[in-house]
Amino acid sequence: MKYAGGAMCGKLKQSLVAQKYISNPLLLDRGNKFDFRIYMLVASVNPLIVYYHDGFLRVSLSTYDKFSKTKNVHFTNTHLSKKVFAEARQKGMNEQELRDYQMWMMEDLQNYLIKIVTFLFYIRLSNSLSSGKN
Repeated sequence: MKYAGGAMCGKLKQSLVAQKYISNPLLLDRGNKFDFRIYMLVASVNPLIVYYHDGFLRVSLSTYDKFSKTKNVHFTNTHLSKKVFAEARQKGMNEQELRDYQMWMMEDLQNYLIKIVTFLFYIRLSNSLSSGKN
């Protein structure tokens, strides 16, 4: 057995990336898919010692379409975005704005979600007041 029930912990010299494809993802305001780049290091399992770093979000520069066969619609891979950056330069677009949109800090996501929840709250309140319900 490759991991031998944990007996090989610290002895196997390989990295592991764990992820699951989500076909119905939460999308950002422009219909873009995103992923979290969060870093964890398991230094020990007995006792359990885990180090965590917030990291950032990577945002796809393409609008999500679950039926699309184009890779950069489904993945937020920075390498796949190089073509988009090259096209932006050719069109005279601001490449830095694209980079800023593609990389969000966790605080940016928090502010975005607060803005959305606040907006939805006011819409619901407005609808409730206009219909006479309290």
